[in-house]
Amino acid sequence: MIRVTVDVPAEELEAAAAVAESEGYEGSPEQAGRWLASQYARELTSRIRATHRSKAVRIAVQEAGEPDTVAAVEWTGDGLPLQRRDLVEYDGEVWETIQAHTTQADWSPPVVPALFRRWRDPEEAGEVAEWATATAYEIGDRVTFNGATYRCIQAHTSQDGWEPTNVPALWVVDE
Repeated sequence: MIRVTVDVPAEELEAAAAVAESEGYEGSPEQAGRWLASQYARELTSRIRATHRSKAVRIAVQEAGEPDTVAAVEWTGDGLPLQRRDLVEYDGEVWETIQAHTTQADWSPPVVPALFRRWRDPEEAGEVAEWATATAYEIGDRVTFNGATYRCIQAHTSQDGWEPTNVPALWVVDE
């Protein structure tokens, strides 16, 4: 992964908010700074992909001074324009946008799995987590469910009814 830092000094947050607002984003100056940084990262990702003819490029936007965290714009249901792979924070969790859309009040991340999935930090790959809905699982991911540990055998995004005990095509008991 290529890491890019886009610093938006505190004194420039108001200017960032004005730029973001002109692009259709409404939110606090801090959120606007994060949003603007994510727009720059998306534009840079597209340029790198076009230059190198590779889709294996993804640029993460991170909070300054917090190298182990990824910045996510706070989700709002009032017309926030989102692109695929944008990260939003909702109810204390980070969600990844699956497809571009503009938010509305009744399209919150846990309610619309066609638009969002729980974001999983690539740095935490291999760790055993509690199984959850609306989570993208890759082959080899390990989860716990009802006291047992399972290993994913087919990549998928989980949903209600696809618990490891219910779908043996997706999960096997990990011994």
